[in-house]
Amino acid sequence: MGAANALFTLGCLYCTQSRNQEAEDCLNEAQRMYSLIGYDLGTGNALRSLGILCGDRHRYEEAQSFFCQALSAFARGGSCVFRAKTLPALAQIYLIRGNYLQAEESLHETLTIG
Repeated sequence: MGAANALFTLGCLYCTQSRNQEAEDCLNEAQRMYSLIGYDLGTGNALRSLGILCGDRHRYEEAQSFFCQALSAFARGGSCVFRAKTLPALAQIYLIRGNYLQAEESLHETLTIG
């Protein structure tokens, strides 16, 4: 898990430096490694970070897919906190894509998380 954590952190670092392709490569590899060892929270965090990166790069369909996958991973891992952090980001993508009903549903779901 150490290598996956290092790749995740490196991917986040690259994001802050606008080294987007390097960030994406690191985050994809971290996500793959977390998935292989069954670490759902790590998988979800890597997917959520990929969603943010894709959203920032106007790749909204991919961002939506990554956020939805992250939500599934967080549900498997039992993390309400990370679900609550991901749903508004997903709602933002829905708004950008003109899916207002889905955006509203995501935000209402966020409100129900204890």
